Amino acid sequence: MFVSPTFLLESIQEGKNQYKDFLTFMGIGTINRRLRELIKLGIIEHHFERKSKRKEWYTLTEKGERIFEAILRLENVFEEDRERTLR
Repeated sequence: MFVSPTFLLESIQEGKNQYKDFLTFMGIGTINRRLRELIKLGIIEHHFERKSKRKEWYTLTEKGERIFEAILRLENVFEEDRERTLR
């Protein structure tokens, strides 16, 4: 199953931002690759906290927010074009 990096951005934006949240949709290797790519590009940030219990999560950076918003706008344009074509 192919899962695009866009899917991860959407999941993180919706608050599904822990590693375990991604396991239902893709394998560990794919998750690790995608997360590393997005971190390296400055699109997401990795947060880690070790108090009484280890906690780890991801958030969109400002750049990630802008990219995600642009992707949504593009998806809307394509959807509008598709709907016009089907009429």
